[in-house]
Amino acid sequence: MAKTWTSSNGTVVTIRPVSQFKLDNLRSSKKEIPVPTYQVTTVAGDTQEFPLDEEIAKNKDRLPEWQKYVTEKNQNEAIYAKKYFSLLVWDGTDIEPTEKWLTEAEYFGTLPQGETELQTAIKRKVQYIYDEVMMTAEDMNNLMAEILLISKISQEVVDNLRASFRSRVQGKTNKRMAPQKVELEGTRPELGSTGGGEVLEPEAEPVGDLQS
Repeated sequence: MAKTWTSSNGTVVTIRPVSQFKLDNLRSSKKEIPVPTYQVTTVAGDTQEFPLDEEIAKNKDRLPEWQKYVTEKNQNEAIYAKKYFSLLVWDGTDIEPTEKWLTEAEYFGTLPQGETELQTAIKRKVQYIYDEVMMTAEDMNNLMAEILLISKISQEVVDNLRASFRSRVQGKTNKRMAPQKVELEGTRPELGSTGGGEVLEPEAEPVGDLQS
């Protein structure tokens, strides 16, 4: 079942369902960055382990270790969010880069190139969506939501995704985005096993304050 979606610049895109199995497989393949821990000895002499946080890292002179964890976690979230959106675009949109866009992108040096022919095709389709269809962060969120809805993801999950996205971009200026220029971080609502717990954003919010 296909339907159409219209971006804020008036571009009409045919969208189609994406396999929930693919979304689940992508979610389950996500690399998790382990949180550093510290140990506490109780009055009874037992040793207990707890996750580190920024304040404790400062107190225990382990701030560089915490900063490294925060950086790796943000980078990991950005990679996953980009892959998630790329899957939705690749499988969920019936649109192909135009010759005009390909020629312009090659001239300006922004034409993506993958290690294989398939990777190149995926990267170029996603970049084309960014360049020619997306005008604002809300466009991105709406496109993802519409594809998830026709993929039979529950309305509650999609509503949570929309609400989470809006709360994070509130007060920010919407702007045009390019995937190679934007660090993207997933939001963290618990949305079950649909893979829908991630959403791309115009700017990544750091996990913790890295100021010493």
